[in-house]
Amino acid sequence: MPARVAIASTVRNAGHVLDSFIRYHRAIGFARIYLFFDDPADPDIAAFKDYDGVVCTPVDEALRRRWRDAQSWERFGAHIDTDLMARQTLNCEHALSLARADGCDWLLHIDCDEAFYAPDTTPSLLFDVFSREGVEQAVFQNLEALPERADIVDYFREASLFKVNFAFFGASQYTEEQRKRAARASFAHGGPNWFNAYDNGKAAVRIDAGLIPHGVHFFQRLENGAPAASRNRAVGDAAAILHYPKCGLRNFNAKYAMMGAFADKWFGEVDAPLMHRKSRDIFASGDEAAIARFYRENFMAGPGDDIGAMLAAGVLKRISTVADVLASLDDS
Repeated sequence: MPARVAIASTVRNAGHVLDSFIRYHRAIGFARIYLFFDDPADPDIAAFKDYDGVVCTPVDEALRRRWRDAQSWERFGAHIDTDLMARQTLNCEHALSLARADGCDWLLHIDCDEAFYAPDTTPSLLFDVFSREGVEQAVFQNLEALPERADIVDYFREASLFKVNFAFFGASQYTEEQRKRAARASFAHGGPNWFNAYDNGKAAVRIDAGLIPHGVHFFQRLENGAPAASRNRAVGDAAAILHYPKCGLRNFNAKYAMMGAFADKWFGEVDAPLMHRKSRDIFASGDEAAIARFYRENFMAGPGDDIGAMLAAGVLKRISTVADVLASLDDS
């Protein structure tokens, strides 16, 4: 019997893309989508609660009380009011119990600016293979969207150009031509860490494996309170996570308006990424022209970028699958 695969995602004011996120993932075969609304008064709860296969949970006092029973509480409980990632992690652990009760086999933890991409298979068939092989955690590389214009609204439909993730496999896999092409790019940083957001992938967990979230990217097993070994698989080209971080100036502004004056350190310990802090500060300036210029220079392909040559070199990929699926749903 094919595996039943679910998604857990924490969302906030995501209505203009949430419909696409749900419809795409349901269309490719995800059995359940567990949405946690970080604002319990979010109007999107009413809008999406009746979607087939979708379970909407407000992050209200009732859920916060349940968090205290989670194994992740000891590590993340002190940060629930200051760090979104703490709430995401606790929501994901709660989603594991929901998915187990719904008869799901695997849970993928992604954000609503991400899409699961498996060009030659379905989630059910792919995860069924992982189950039969005894895999407990599957880690997927992420590709990062490169906006080709600033006025993108629904990135799932409007963006199809992605930076290739060499960091996931190791920078040594760059060819000399790829190094040259990446270094010449006018956007981002060039080289193995040229993503503006994370580059270490996202994971799915087999629900009966006894693992819990270890932050927002991965899962782990705890034995007597200490991390223990699990059977992990780094997934190659069979599937990936398409990440659309701040894809479009409107979405950039919305993100930093929502996040406000966040601290320089996550959980009071780890430096937030430099580009994340720079984005916070330029948005806080309120200078619309400076914000637009910063966005063009750091997040978009520039006029000097030879996109065709970079595609040929394998530094960029053109992936229209998400937009194509959504267009086919519109036509059906």
